[in-house]
Formats: sequence, C-alpha cells, structure tokens
Amino acid sequence: MPLVTVKVPEGLFDERAKAGLIERITDAVIDVAASTVEVEGGLPDKTWVFIEEVKPGNWGVAGRAVRPRRRTARMGAGAQEERDERD
Repeated sequence: MPLVTVKVPEGLFDERAKAGLIERITDAVIDVAASTVEVEGGLPDKTWVFIEEVKPGNWGVAGRAVRPRRRTARMGAGAQEERDERD
C-alpha cells in the first residue's frame, strides 16, 4: 500500500486545492506503479496521501530557518485574485 506524505506551509492550500492535490498524487502513483505492481482490487483504494501543514518557523531552506514575512497567499479557488491584489 503506497503512503505519500506532502508537507506544505500552513494555510497554503484551501480544501478544494488539497482534494485536487490528493487526486493528482494518487493518479501519479497509479501511473508509475501500473507497469511494475499488480494489486488485487487496484491501487486507488490502497493509495494513501497525507497533507501535513507545517507552522511558520518550523521549516527551513539552505540551512536556515524560514519565517514568512507576510501571510502566504492560499492556493486554490481565489488564489489568482489574491496575487493580483498584491501586485
């Protein structure tokens, strides 16, 4: 049974975007495994995707802790409008 964990900054994705991410990751696992794995009942029912939201200040890049300076725009419905308002 494939288990996929995706860690993202807290608040980055809304519920609709998370559902789409889960669906696309499941599809990707199925595409990759289709040629090598034969599972009774198929992989969709056996593929688990976990989205873990990481609080600001609890992650880093290039050896340095990252603390966002401003609220990250949510991805998903309305994300483009939020980006347009900032620009």
